[in-house]
Amino acid sequence: MYKPTAKGYFSGCGGMEIGMMKAGVNVIQSLDLDPEATTCMGANKHYFAHSVLNADIKDKTVLDQPKSDIIIGTYPCTKYSPIADIHGTRTGDDLFLHFFRHIAIEQPEMYVVENVRV
Repeated sequence: MYKPTAKGYFSGCGGMEIGMMKAGVNVIQSLDLDPEATTCMGANKHYFAHSVLNADIKDKTVLDQPKSDIIIGTYPCTKYSPIADIHGTRTGDDLFLHFFRHIAIEQPEMYVVENVRV
């Protein structure tokens, strides 16, 4: 039986990925800049047996990552997320541009974007 594959960006501690897995999606990669979030995912291998990357999306080359059917983005909102102000150097406002760079280059079958109301 076919199971679509997905990658998550700005994964936090993996809530959206867990929801996608419960819906029958095979999550193959999660990425987040926050080391506490990725450490949490790494400590819960019974949920996150896939690759969990502690990295900045702006530094990730799209074609060097595994291809997936779905790309999930839960980028941080500057008003509600402490990680959005990344060491005082970025506001988080440009993160959606990096996310959509991945969409434009990889061209998955679909993408999912979640964010809080501003």
